[in-house]
Amino acid sequence: MCEQPNTNGNDVVVQCAIKQLGKPYARGTAGPNTFDMGGLPSYCYNQAGISVPQDLTNACFYGKKVPASDRKPGDLYCRVYRTYNLPFYVAIITSLDEMIVMEESVGYVSKRTYSEKLEQDQDMDIITTYVTY
Repeated sequence: MCEQPNTNGNDVVVQCAIKQLGKPYARGTAGPNTFDMGGLPSYCYNQAGISVPQDLTNACFYGKKVPASDRKPGDLYCRVYRTYNLPFYVAIITSLDEMIVMEESVGYVSKRTYSEKLEQDQDMDIITTYVTY
């Protein structure tokens, strides 16, 4: 578990996310043993003493948007349908090219790279945003 408080909240968020790798998906859950997509960031930010909503819309719109060049480990990576302004994907950034996410289709907490997702975005009506808390 990620219960130790730390003065650097983003480090706590990243370390918490790493510790959740491999844990299973369960709709509507936010840890500590199962997660849904919004539950993972909500749980890990909570471990850092920061309240982040579990639902994707609020998680992606509640924090401060930052340009891609200013993203840092511990920030959120959000994918939003441009037409509907509706988030459908959120992950925790762990390095300049990696993130940790709970995807229902995968079934467990796993690592992804930005290049995997950005290639998909080219053919879709999607906006990628970065959010810090």
